[in-house]
Amino acid sequence: MPDKLRTQPTQDRARLRIDEILSAARRLLVREGYEKFNTNLLAQESGCNIGTVYRYFPEKNGVIVAVYREWLAEAAAKNDEVLSAPGEWSHPADLAALHFEAFVDGLSDDDHKLAVELTKALFMNRHVRDADDLHKAGLIKAYRDVLTETGFSDVDPRLLDFWAELCFSLMLMVSMAPPAERSFVKRQAGQVIRSTINPGAGDKTG
Repeated sequence: MPDKLRTQPTQDRARLRIDEILSAARRLLVREGYEKFNTNLLAQESGCNIGTVYRYFPEKNGVIVAVYREWLAEAAAKNDEVLSAPGEWSHPADLAALHFEAFVDGLSDDDHKLAVELTKALFMNRHVRDADDLHKAGLIKAYRDVLTETGFSDVDPRLLDFWAELCFSLMLMVSMAPPAERSFVKRQAGQVIRSTINPGAGDKTG
């Protein structure tokens, strides 16, 4: 299956080689784009022969899935960092907006380009979609845990789902914007998130 390594690394050297291949894959996606990405270019970029690439990844999609999973793991770690930090917010929508803004602020220009290219893979690869669904479920749970701890345990779960989808869509909009416009688009996105305040959720207490 394309979401599994063909050969599992058993030595540090093999693990290092896989990391090099995945780092090269990121550079290629940023520079060449998803459409032009292929294993021959990957072998050249990573400095190894095509046989070494195929030893670990049976096809192009396997590399893409591995890069996407790695990217999601980094995003999850960033989410945990942002959501665990003390912040000033008075309503769940404020929490979502502050989290969104802090997350976007931590992205480099290459991160934005990679996000756009990996989003293309999201529509083309079932294994990427499965990984993305798990990531979103984890983000929603993290939101729910923070809200429960701060007196908002009655927030409609559908609203959490909506915020998660909205934040992902707006992040892509920011990433697709020209670098000079990203700050403006980010501010507008934050306002959009805050405008989703549900009057029935109440205000923060205690």
